[in-house]
Amino acid sequence: MPESKKSKLTPQEQAQSVAYIALFIGFFAAYLWAEAFLALRPHPYHWLTAFGIAAAAGGLAYGVVLWQQKRREGR
Repeated sequence: MPESKKSKLTPQEQAQSVAYIALFIGFFAAYLWAEAFLALRPHPYHWLTAFGIAAAAGGLAYGVVLWQQKRREGR
């Protein structure tokens, strides 16, 4: 059986991967929330709310992963 190559992600690449996943999950969750709580408002509010919350979730995830990696390097 051939040996698999284990690729090493840099801390920057790992943080970007987590941020992208948080963006997609955050958008989906925020859109569902907006549909439930902004049902009486015009529909573009749902999309704007979902994009805003998803961007915040992605940025937060990116920052948290980089912060955790810096803490681990200091040990």
